[in-house]
Amino acid sequence: MMHAKPTLHEAAFSGNPGLVRSMLDQGEDPDLRTSHGQTALHRAAMNGNMDCAKVLISRGAQTHLQDQAGCTPLHYAAGNGHLVLVKWLVHEAGVSLTPESKKERTPRTFAKRNGHRKVVLFLTEMENKQSGFTWLGSS
Repeated sequence: MMHAKPTLHEAAFSGNPGLVRSMLDQGEDPDLRTSHGQTALHRAAMNGNMDCAKVLISRGAQTHLQDQAGCTPLHYAAGNGHLVLVKWLVHEAGVSLTPESKKERTPRTFAKRNGHRKVVLFLTEMENKQSGFTWLGSS
């Protein structure tokens, strides 16, 4: 029985940073898109695979790319409740907090819809800091 070679997207989704690194070393494009417009970084974010996300970004993967639904990797990390990855993407990778999907949903609204309260609180706090808002008014 022959097994097909795993794709970069599959390696990122399954959480195999060594294979991701090896495939990138062999010339795989970190921003290659699936038929749904997703990159390997989108797939890593779906499962909260931070080690894969770090490898991809260190090798040039773009953090702002949107899939066919208009979602970025941050939408998927937030919507699936991966708080540690969300924090890393915001603090270390510098992703935009408020990209909107085609249905005008932000990563925070994805997290809220799926009941990920800690992610919602973190993103709300970061959005408020970014806009200069404090509970006492403007900073």
